Amino acid sequence: MVIHKAENKRHYKKWKESERSTFEDALGKYNYILVGNLNELPAKAEREFRGVLKKNGCFTKVMNSKVAIKALHAKGIKELDSYLKGPTLFALSNESPFKLYKEIKKNASPAFAREGMLAPEDISVNEGDTGIPPGPALTDFKVAHIDTQIRNGKIYIAKKTIVATKGSKIDSKIATLLTKLKIKPMKVLLDLRTVLDRASNTFYSRDLLDVNMEELTNKIKDAYNRSYYLAIGNGYITKQTIKPLLIKGYRNSKAVAVSGNVVNKETVKHILGKAHRIANSMSKKTNI
Repeated sequence: MVIHKAENKRHYKKWKESERSTFEDALGKYNYILVGNLNELPAKAEREFRGVLKKNGCFTKVMNSKVAIKALHAKGIKELDSYLKGPTLFALSNESPFKLYKEIKKNASPAFAREGMLAPEDISVNEGDTGIPPGPALTDFKVAHIDTQIRNGKIYIAKKTIVATKGSKIDSKIATLLTKLKIKPMKVLLDLRTVLDRASNTFYSRDLLDVNMEELTNKIKDAYNRSYYLAIGNGYITKQTIKPLLIKGYRNSKAVAVSGNVVNKETVKHILGKAHRIANSMSKKTNI
């Protein structure tokens, strides 16, 4: 037994060193280091998220924090120490972390609510037949302030009702009721602790990466339009404004020339037209 234990210990040590060596080698090939917390993530969800990250060109590795710290320190990376606690998923990538987090969110799976969780959005139950027979369950609906009726021997929700507002804690009775109704309002999402951009030594938090791309695109378009028209108004020359500024300058100089009766091939028609209108006006006054 003692021999087997010693042999297993040596085998484990050799395997651990091999894992660390593989991780160290990978660190030299990628710029972004994504750090994910696996403490409460189900094993199935972990496999799914690793698959998503690999599909997007990431090198992934699940490591114990102590082993990971040794590997990171060997590459001179000490900035991540405070983010490493317990089992950790590392995803190494040269792809934009904003794009990667978008893929992570897109692949979040629905889950039942549990007591103490925060509602990600307003959680509501829709009007309709619940399929639940009347009895003790009616108390759960009453506690949640849901109007109910009995139809065809089943509990029927009379109108759509919000049972938890965004950001509020979900209590045990609401969680139980939602489970009975087979409503999965939560999302199983990889808890991203941080992303390190090694090139600039910049950290990206999950909140920073969670960007509404449509809203951001509209803001960028609005900012571009505002700066564009400001530059035109102030005569600021760039590649984007040179053409409209030349057109504006041409029109302004032409208007000044016509106003001052400066005759050239660009203004002659306008000046003759102006003279013709003046002559017609004077002719009418004379006839009166």
